[in-house]
Amino acid sequence: FRISKDDFELDRELGAGQYGTVWAVRHLPSGGTPMALKVVKLSVTDAAIKQILTELDILIRARSPFIVRFFGAFYSEASVYYCMELMDGG
Repeated sequence: FRISKDDFELDRELGAGQYGTVWAVRHLPSGGTPMALKVVKLSVTDAAIKQILTELDILIRARSPFIVRFFGAFYSEASVYYCMELMDGG
């Protein structure tokens, strides 16, 4: 998928943590594909940024039916956004 901030319709918040929030969204250009959109604010420590980059690296390289699919990431307004398969099983 090609992704940008304007491509999404927010559905609901799935959770929030120390570094950011995860939303259930619909990717409008693909016909409304449901995805999880993780929004991480970059006003965090160097250690947190390193952890974020490590997580992105793992998601980019991982290919397993037991790991959520990674669709892409982008930077906007001092936040990193990354899109993953929505695992909506509760």
